[in-house]
Amino acid sequence: MDSIFAPYLTREPQVRLCPEQNATGEFEGIEGLIYEGAPLKGKKTKVFAYRGYPKNAEANEKLPAVVLVHGGGGVAFLPWVKQWNERGYVAIAMSNTGDFPIAENAGYTESDTIKQLWHHGLCGDFSEEGYADAPGNDGMKHSEAPVEEQWMYHAVAQTILAHNVLREDPRVDASRIGIVGVSWGGIITTLTIGYDNRFAFAVPIYGSAYLAEARGPEPAVYFKEGRNPELWLAEHRLDNAKMPILWQCETADMAFSLNSNNHSYLHSRSNNPLTRMSAVYDMHHSHKRAWVRHEALAFADAVCKGAPMLPTLVQEKGRVVCDDPAAEIVSMRVYYLTEPMTYERNEKNQMIMQQKWQWQDLAVADGAAEFAVTDGMFDPYFELIFRIGDETLLTSIPYEK
Repeated sequence: MDSIFAPYLTREPQVRLCPEQNATGEFEGIEGLIYEGAPLKGKKTKVFAYRGYPKNAEANEKLPAVVLVHGGGGVAFLPWVKQWNERGYVAIAMSNTGDFPIAENAGYTESDTIKQLWHHGLCGDFSEEGYADAPGNDGMKHSEAPVEEQWMYHAVAQTILAHNVLREDPRVDASRIGIVGVSWGGIITTLTIGYDNRFAFAVPIYGSAYLAEARGPEPAVYFKEGRNPELWLAEHRLDNAKMPILWQCETADMAFSLNSNNHSYLHSRSNNPLTRMSAVYDMHHSHKRAWVRHEALAFADAVCKGAPMLPTLVQEKGRVVCDDPAAEIVSMRVYYLTEPMTYERNEKNQMIMQQKWQWQDLAVADGAAEFAVTDGMFDPYFELIFRIGDETLLTSIPYEK
């Protein structure tokens, strides 16, 4: 299994531009393209993507870049590409569910109706003899099928190949390419970096490793026993991921529980001292909620542009200390529950955490704060809010006994 994606790491990307799908209006300059994905039942597959460039870059400047991996119900999002372009990065966002645009600017926004602008499977000008439809997101429900027919296999292969597209781009610095994924895209990102360690940085948002240990939310159920868990447990390959990782999550997420992100962070931080965690209270769960958080952008700037690294906290006996003496600290807190974390379904059949987070503001002196975690505190973690330039950002660490 460890070599299953090896052929894709060295495969030269087969890219064709789709000028009829170039974005217009506020997204002008972002181009549509297709590249070949993983084969399916003896036929080739196609992947649609948007790729954009910073508008004010020097002609011969080698630029940092990022692969953007959408989550469930998502598509290749134009605003996401634009956000990273405006930050100075070449960005590629692909559809990892075999969807193709059937309207201008089809990746405009996240809404309940966005899928009406896309068609699953080859259609119109995208149809071609010898090609099959790439699998759609089946939520891992068919993870006992032959591996080459599974959606996750194709999603990871497509992500590695998108990385190859950027690496072959003459405007891109291949040593400064990162990856960011949201929700299911966070899972895909976490799996991909275990197979492809060429990325300069990685930011899985919501989704992580250790999903079989989640406290109840879906899609964690499909990584538990009975769904071929050994095939797709990302923690089995996290030691291969030597790049800095930012694990970002919502502390009461309806789809992922905090303990999975905690374990992912604790496992991977020994691989790279720049690895960080950002557990955000009341972040909620959506692509848009991920985009408005700027930790991923600032983290990328630190790795790829020499900007200040996101400071974090170091736990010592009876206190936590900011690891950067020069950091502009806004606040420190300890968050905790008053009973063990549990999830139940609400009237909308959503998995909802049943407890409410409590917190205590910590008194900061010289970049450190004292704390006392008692037996009545469950799942405690520490939060650091700080400023870098004009951005207010957040990192966190789980409490360790």
